Amino acid sequence: MTSPQPLKCFYLILILSNQAWAEDKVIQMVTDINYPPYSYVEDGKSTGIYVDIVMQASRKISGYKIKITPLPWKRGLFEVESGRVPIIIAAYKRPIKRPYLAYSDPMLLESVAIFCHKRVTLQARDKFPDDFKNLRVGVHNGFLMGDEVSKAEADGIIFLEKYSGSTSIFRHMLNNRLDCYINDRLAILHELKNLPKPLKDTSEKIIEVLKIRFDHTYLGASLNTERFPELNAFITQFNSELNRMKEDGRIDRVLKKYKK
Repeated sequence: MTSPQPLKCFYLILILSNQAWAEDKVIQMVTDINYPPYSYVEDGKSTGIYVDIVMQASRKISGYKIKITPLPWKRGLFEVESGRVPIIIAAYKRPIKRPYLAYSDPMLLESVAIFCHKRVTLQARDKFPDDFKNLRVGVHNGFLMGDEVSKAEADGIIFLEKYSGSTSIFRHMLNNRLDCYINDRLAILHELKNLPKPLKDTSEKIIEVLKIRFDHTYLGASLNTERFPELNAFITQFNSELNRMKEDGRIDRVLKKYKK
């Protein structure tokens, strides 16, 4: 007669495995729906540099499952501020404007640059904002460019116009309704490479003029630890894995994949 012992062991392992899976805490995150190549939607799924970094790191972090929801940036910030979601991916550190966020270790260093139509580069544009006086500049809705740009707008040196996406910005630059565009440098270069056919000739008329500032990005985590008690422990583990990814070259490999 066959011993029932192996069968009992099998069921015991199965039960323990199911218990371990059930104990994994779900960490909800929101990410920008329209910020290629950093975060965007492709074939109905979130993708991009930041999504890849977070998902690679999460595979090495025990006890948690990551769920990422793409949203318009301002909506994502609202979800965290209102306590519905604990984490927004790739926030700049702006403690005064976003007092509801704590931050992970730095993820990447972005360079904020200004690109302009060739028609406004016939004169020198070497210093920001002095050399950009009275120009109309497009930015993404909810994108915090930093003190330099905000002050230039407040002082009436430049005129900012906010858009939900880059296609409208490029179209208005082509039609002489905008002069320049401020965003992350890599994001603008990626957008220029992937313009829809009606705007393909725009890439030849828009040139990089000046880097304005550099900003680190972080996981922006809710300070509401009463609502999200698991958050501090998760961020601690995420920081450890993020730094290992920097050291062993995995971050560089992710960046290289999207720079092709």
